Amino acid sequence: MFHINYAKLKAKFLYGGLSQHIYSGVTPFIIANNNSASRGLAFVMMIYGGLLSVLSFFNLLSKNVLPAYLYLFISSFVLLYIRKYIDLEKPILSYVYNTLLCVTLLVFGILNSSVFSPTRITNGTAFVALLLVIPFIMIDLPYRQDMLLIIMTVIYIICMHIFKNRTVFVVDTANAISFCTVSCVCNWIFSCRTITSLADRLYIENERDSDALTGLYSRKSGRIMIENHVAHGSHGAFMIIDVDNFKHFNDTYGHQYGDIVLKKVADCLMKSSRATDVACRFGGDEFVLFCVDVDMEMAENVAARFQELLKDCLEEKDRHVTTSIGISEVGMHADYERFFEDADKALYEAKERGKNCFVSHKTRLGSW
Repeated sequence: MFHINYAKLKAKFLYGGLSQHIYSGVTPFIIANNNSASRGLAFVMMIYGGLLSVLSFFNLLSKNVLPAYLYLFISSFVLLYIRKYIDLEKPILSYVYNTLLCVTLLVFGILNSSVFSPTRITNGTAFVALLLVIPFIMIDLPYRQDMLLIIMTVIYIICMHIFKNRTVFVVDTANAISFCTVSCVCNWIFSCRTITSLADRLYIENERDSDALTGLYSRKSGRIMIENHVAHGSHGAFMIIDVDNFKHFNDTYGHQYGDIVLKKVADCLMKSSRATDVACRFGGDEFVLFCVDVDMEMAENVAARFQELLKDCLEEKDRHVTTSIGISEVGMHADYERFFEDADKALYEAKERGKNCFVSHKTRLGSW
């Protein structure tokens, strides 16, 4: 019996076949792709609009359409100009800018095909042709892109009703509805495939940039993520975590047992931090944690919770894992080397105090 998987259908319509959580992880890739494509598209639109305006001005093309060509040239120039003053790394600004670019292109199609068409009996072709182009210009959630296509098609039909005779209006309306339907289907298929492909790419990059033993970020990828957070205005607290007497575990119980200890430390680190925080294995028995948008008191609570979890993390109750932690404060746009050095100094002080404690660089107060 034929069965429709409504849950899967909903996921494809809303998030390109992904869960909301995975889609949020793919968002930076989508933004980067859209921003790269929009730059080239806006430039081509400006050149194309300028060239057609010149040809129309000298009667090599119909002068009736000149306002539409000028609109395309001027609007593209404005979009290129304001691009320099917009932070397109922010999802909402990137979405608004790229949507505005697509709307500009479709409005040109409407003006070309209806308002400034050479005659009332000329069939419009520019708009319906551009309908098929839009799905391949911007990657977006299928339902939002489909809504844009449908709204612009309705506006086009209204303009056709006003500026064209009845026969042309009926034919062009049928064409517009047909092309809009095809465009929506193409958008759905293409967006889902592209978003899924980006999710696969994200998975591969995470696998490549993760520590094989603990599953945390590697030293390199962890630093990149922390610096990206700080560069975009995040503040917080930075911790260097060192496993106390780790050599004893290796020498006494073997390296395989040492690996178990490192995994337990990583698990406790993840349990005591948030999904928005950045945890990585710095190397050997050292770990790094960046707590996003917290003050030092909150960071010390995280360190205390982490050390408390470690007490009973091993199955053997007579063996205990302890750590020394150095904490430094991270201001907005802070220098990585600087707050790393501060945390390293605090870590050294924690070890001098006898280990199994944390020390805050700012307050210089440790807790057991």
